[in-house]
Amino acid sequence: MNAQRFSIKDLNDLLVAVELPALTEAQAKHLITLEPRDRIVEAAKRAPQDQNTRGWLKALFQRAGFIPPIAQRATNNVPVVVRTVQPQTTGRGTFLDGDSSAQSRRVVAVVRPDNQTRKPSAAPVSPAASSENNAAEVGSGGEEMPAKKRNQYHVYAGKSALCFEEDTTRSGEPTVALDAAISLGTRTYDWKNKVRLQLSKRELPIVAAALLGSIDYCSFSAHGENNAKGFSIEVQSKQPSGSTYFVKVWSKDEQTRAVPMDAADAYHVSSLVLSQLGKLYPEQSMQERMILLKRLANIHVPQERKPTPQSNAA
Repeated sequence: MNAQRFSIKDLNDLLVAVELPALTEAQAKHLITLEPRDRIVEAAKRAPQDQNTRGWLKALFQRAGFIPPIAQRATNNVPVVVRTVQPQTTGRGTFLDGDSSAQSRRVVAVVRPDNQTRKPSAAPVSPAASSENNAAEVGSGGEEMPAKKRNQYHVYAGKSALCFEEDTTRSGEPTVALDAAISLGTRTYDWKNKVRLQLSKRELPIVAAALLGSIDYCSFSAHGENNAKGFSIEVQSKQPSGSTYFVKVWSKDEQTRAVPMDAADAYHVSSLVLSQLGKLYPEQSMQERMILLKRLANIHVPQERKPTPQSNAA
């Protein structure tokens, strides 16, 4: 299928196969204002075989307003109707000609029991991006939206615990958030006063390589508003039965959260990190991703192990 002659019909055939709605010409033009044409085409081709790619396409359709977000609620339990308004277009068209002048927009109308409809909002609706503060999402009517459940994995130890969770940066890119809490007693942890940070786009592949045992040590600092947070991952031993990892999370003038992690824990955490890398680059197969990580490990310059800055070990 020639990329230059990849038509809207060709695209729609692939979208329908993965249970996504077919696009009009105007919607297709709007789509390339959000992501590059070639990336969308490649993702559509990979989607039938790759779950991460299907998730990326679904998220793109939600950003464009072509399908409603998963978490959606109206004030006082009033049902919400989402309509996509499109300019009238004709012709089959080639996907895509690069003309982004025709743009679609989504409007939200609240349908009341008395069949009277409130005037729709003309402002575009877009999903709120998560941040290190994990602020609550707010709907167009000002009410707090229920948070979407995200994949996460906890690692518990006697003095501290960790939570790795899929997240999204302020710029809308997939990443992983890392929370660390101090123990308050048997199986009780102070999550209210946790240290929270987000892995950057540059850190994700290094962390993945460390969790896979290809890199023995990595450390990153300058997280948070005052550059006071950081974390490190160290492979302490490599045995035929599995590796032992040691993860530290710190914040200036606070007690360091230090948690040992065995190979079983590392499997689940590395799977989460690899999943987020897959969302960043849906055109990559898992095999290609693993090859890149192996090459990264070969050229990675080992970091010097440094003491945790201005904090006390747990």
